[in-house]
Amino acid sequence: MTGQNGGSQDRFLIVKTGSLDDVCVDITKRFGDSEHIFSHAAGIGLCDTSVVEVFKGECLPDGVCGFAGAFVTGSEAMVSHRSVWVERTADWLRTALGKGLPLFGVCFGHQLLAYALGAQVEPNPAGLEIGTIDVSFVGHEDDALFGTLPDKAKFHAIHHETVAALPDGVRPLASSALDNCQAIRLGPYAWGVQFHPEYTAEMMRAIWSASGPEIESGKSIDELLDDTPHGPALMRRFVALARSRCTSD
Repeated sequence: MTGQNGGSQDRFLIVKTGSLDDVCVDITKRFGDSEHIFSHAAGIGLCDTSVVEVFKGECLPDGVCGFAGAFVTGSEAMVSHRSVWVERTADWLRTALGKGLPLFGVCFGHQLLAYALGAQVEPNPAGLEIGTIDVSFVGHEDDALFGTLPDKAKFHAIHHETVAALPDGVRPLASSALDNCQAIRLGPYAWGVQFHPEYTAEMMRAIWSASGPEIESGKSIDELLDDTPHGPALMRRFVALARSRCTSD
């Protein structure tokens, strides 16, 4: 576990499920790895986080005390492969959800949170979703995290798998043209998003150039990417909600 900073209740746990090194080492040289990108987008210092690289076999904390909340990152791995570390992390997340730890899962992290509660995760029959996408929100007006968003907002996305079926008690809040499960609420302080609120257009451009599909004739990457100001705002909103919960407790 890296990045520890005493026992402050303001600390956030970053459950790191993969490294951008697996996409392209040059990307991490330019932007940092997932923990740097998440902490920057969320407006928290990396020194105020604890990073656990579960994909490398690192163990998560025995409990959730001392953390304001946790982020679960994206990954090149697939939830449907059910690796040992995936199952172990799902077990921990299920316990953390039960204890009321504020959680925010992104892409793979979103799928893993849903899987921890019994959701079905599988390859998306619509294929790879990549680029800046329109995400449509429905019934989100009373949601603590998504309630300030418009009915439609742009976010970056890149994923092969999808949450195909949700368990009872998990509320879907958003969809896109290629994925019916773009955002979910798993509890009073737990959410998942299939899109990447932490990425900028510049990051997406680098990731697409390194690992994305060929661009259709007559188009460029720049035409398929746009600014997504709602992304960082969403992550900072989660941080504020998690910290306010700690204060109220």
